[in-house]
Parts: sequence; C-alpha cells; structure tokens
Amino acid sequence: MSRCTGHLITGSSFKVGLRREGGLAMDDSNPTVPLAFDLAWLAVIVLWLGLVAIAWVSILRSNQARRGSAFWWCLLVLLLPISGALIWFVARPRDSGTNQRTSS
Repeated sequence: MSRCTGHLITGSSFKVGLRREGGLAMDDSNPTVPLAFDLAWLAVIVLWLGLVAIAWVSILRSNQARRGSAFWWCLLVLLLPISGALIWFVARPRDSGTNQRTSS
C-alpha cells in the first residue's frame, strides 16, 4: 500500500492538495467537509438521545410502570437504542380506554 503525503496535483489554473492515508485520498483544500460530517453525526446523536428519552418517558408513564415490566422495557431501549425504542412504540400496550373522551 502506498503512502504519499504532501504531493500536489497541479492543473492549468489551480492547485489541489491530495493526501493519501490508508489508501484513501483526502482533499485538504476544503476544510468544511470534516465539519459537515461532525455536524451530521451530532444531529444523529441528538435525535437518538431524544428518541431514547421520549421512549423512557412513555414507558414510565404507561401502566407498565405499575406492573414492574417498565424496568425490562427501559433496559431493552438502553441496550438496543433505536430498534428498542421503535419496538416499544409499535408493541406497547394501548390504554384500555380510560382516557378517552366521550361526546355528549
């Protein structure tokens, strides 16, 4: 595997610096690309934490909290963050109608 650093590829009117590390060429001329990746990962992490927090609040507010299975649901959401929360939102027990409004 070849490792080159500091080689410049020159064109007719511009210079682009390419650095090869581990077989991947990285463009040093645009410093905002790593920033964009960092911001994208930050957005994913914030959405993930929000989904887990909403799932935990939903679990603890449900009737499952009184039956003792809330611990196992919270553990599932913690161990399988995205899929565990989605499983909770799909498979959670529905209210038995105590909070339904009646029209009169």
